[in-house]
Amino acid sequence: MYGLLRDKYRVDEIYRALFIRPLLRGSRALYGFDQEMIDGAVNASGVGAQLAGVIARRFQSGYVRNYALSFLLGVVFILWYLMVR
Repeated sequence: MYGLLRDKYRVDEIYRALFIRPLLRGSRALYGFDQEMIDGAVNASGVGAQLAGVIARRFQSGYVRNYALSFLLGVVFILWYLMVR
C-alpha cells in the first residue's frame, strides 16, 4: 500500500503508456510524410515560382516600343483567330 501511495497510484505511468508513447510513435511515423510530401510540395512551388521569374524575365526589356509591339501582335492574332473561326 505504501508503494502505491508513494507512486501516486501510478497515474503518471498509466498516462505515459496510454497517451504519450502512442503520440510519440505516431509523430515519428508522420515525420517522413511531412518531410517528403509537405516540404516537397512547398519546395516545388518555390522552384516553380523561380522558374516562372526566369521565363518572365526574358519577355521584359523595359522598352515601351517592345510592349506596344507585343500588344499589337496579340490583337492581330485575336482578330485573325476570330475571323478564321
